[in-house]
Amino acid sequence: MKSVILLEGGSYRGIYTAGILDVFMEHDLYPDCVVGVSAGALNGMCYVAKQPGRVKDVTYAYGLDPRYAGEKAIRREHNMIGLNFILHEVPQYIPFDKDTFYHNKVKFYAAVTNCVTGKQEYIDRDQSSNIMKAIAASASMPFLNRRVEIEGIPYLDGGIANKTPLHFLDIHPEYDRVIFILTRESTYQKAKPSQVICKAAERFYRSFPKLVEDIKNENLLYEEERERIFTMANNKEALVIAPKQPLNIGHLEKNIDSLCRGYQIGRKDGYSYCDDVKDYLA
Repeated sequence: MKSVILLEGGSYRGIYTAGILDVFMEHDLYPDCVVGVSAGALNGMCYVAKQPGRVKDVTYAYGLDPRYAGEKAIRREHNMIGLNFILHEVPQYIPFDKDTFYHNKVKFYAAVTNCVTGKQEYIDRDQSSNIMKAIAASASMPFLNRRVEIEGIPYLDGGIANKTPLHFLDIHPEYDRVIFILTRESTYQKAKPSQVICKAAERFYRSFPKLVEDIKNENLLYEEERERIFTMANNKEALVIAPKQPLNIGHLEKNIDSLCRGYQIGRKDGYSYCDDVKDYLA
């Protein structure tokens, strides 16, 4: 039997996931494998690096910095989200333990969306020549960030195709102890994309019709995904951790109090699930 933790994205809502994973690290709770989408990949890399508090520290110190997200990121990187800043500059001030990350026996995958096929793919740290580039691709939000090319293939945010790395399980059935960490409450229903978004997708990504289809149908894809996840939970095939109430944290949240609150909610939920997770991973 093998265990895996699957991390949903959600931009700044990922601070909730950070709170949970910090508690898991403090209690030495690790699965055999971690797979993250977008913000989930950014959280997952620090989890595999065994650095409790790092995501919180980075978010509190730099989350409101315009180099992290905003006009300076646009000027410096031609992206709204400054992923080069986050992945390559911030570690000069808040170190990232690359040695532990790369040599940890816990496997790590970054989930990305292939712009050509519209499908989610999983890039293996141990097989990738540049896993940081894959993490950047995983977190490159549509419309806000440019596509990231890896071996000639254009990729964007893994959350376009699927908000969680759910389909990793179809490719890797050996992982039969499954934990999902979600950043939306269980009752959340995603609204249909507006005509503005649909038209923008057609204009921005006209060379990638499958990607446009994903964006236009994201509410339906999400509904199908959530139905399968919670069916797995009801059938005792997975453990699902999700906020009980809306986090009320925006995609580019500028209220530090909201971020602090989201982190503390995550810690509280992390503590409440510690025993269950320990038994589940045993």
